[in-house]
Amino acid sequence: MIIEQKPSDIVDLKPFWFRYKREAKLLDKRLRCSMRLARAKKSQNITYDIICKKYSTIPSYAEVMQLKNELLPKQERILLSLPVFQYWHQGSSLEKAVKNGSNWSPVHKMSFLSVDRYYKENHIVLDFDTIHDYINFCPKLRCIVEKFIQNKRIAGLSDLFRTILLFLYGGIWCDFTIFLLNKIPQDILKEDVFFYVRGKKPADYKEFEIYDPAYFCWDDDYKVRVLSSFIFAKKENYFLGALTYKLFEILEKENLSELDYFMYQIVFDYLVRTTEFFPIYNKMASFPSDAKCHILHRNAANKFSENIYKEIKYKYPIQKLNANLPFIKNCLLYETILREKF
Repeated sequence: MIIEQKPSDIVDLKPFWFRYKREAKLLDKRLRCSMRLARAKKSQNITYDIICKKYSTIPSYAEVMQLKNELLPKQERILLSLPVFQYWHQGSSLEKAVKNGSNWSPVHKMSFLSVDRYYKENHIVLDFDTIHDYINFCPKLRCIVEKFIQNKRIAGLSDLFRTILLFLYGGIWCDFTIFLLNKIPQDILKEDVFFYVRGKKPADYKEFEIYDPAYFCWDDDYKVRVLSSFIFAKKENYFLGALTYKLFEILEKENLSELDYFMYQIVFDYLVRTTEFFPIYNKMASFPSDAKCHILHRNAANKFSENIYKEIKYKYPIQKLNANLPFIKNCLLYETILREKF
């Protein structure tokens, strides 16, 4: 019996090849994220162990208030009920910053304009010259500041200044990468102290972990669980006072090079795991998590979406951007700024 042979159909392998390449690329990215996360945890744990072994004591309210008296300038500043602070080390204005060799990126400019739009009367922009008018540089602080400058860790210096300012005067802190699309929600302003924290694991947590594996992680042993770029506090808040006290205690004695880059967040994490301050973290965790502050950044280069724009503007108006984000026409970030009409 002769079987008639028919030519086989030609199979197009291109879709399979593209899918293989895409999945291989994604697998490689996840592997690199896992390795980066492991390194981050190791570094964080070294700093955390230093705190546990050497600086485990929680300062009393009296100790905190004594430090406050050392940090208040001789002529105490009388501020509005809700000052909104921003800090640019090289200059409190664009002109001064440029003169000192430190230009503002488009993100920095938009951050300044967004804060000024909603809080012009309360907006206080400081630099390394004018910060002395608000904080007394006692010997301890001078020593710590010199360490930061010698090690070129201006971000760490800014972390210290924001905590001191809000402890002394109360108010709002916005980094020059915070972009406001509306006024600060009133439920935040009713709190004694507020940070955006990691909170509960969202359904799309994997996307955040891939987006920034050195920052986003919901593992219980991960120590970077707070966004320090936006803070609200009432004057002389005990938790902020304790955070300031611990930072002074550690920074005065330890070598900066041996402390993790996210030392501020790690000290915060140590405090909120204690019996004294754990309820504060729980209250913060009942608010939207810090992941919601990164929606605009995550989608910045994507095509404009009306739904995402409305969600951000009315649900999550405090957004954290990256200073180096490109402003591409017709993308979500670019169109959002056009709609805001700064």
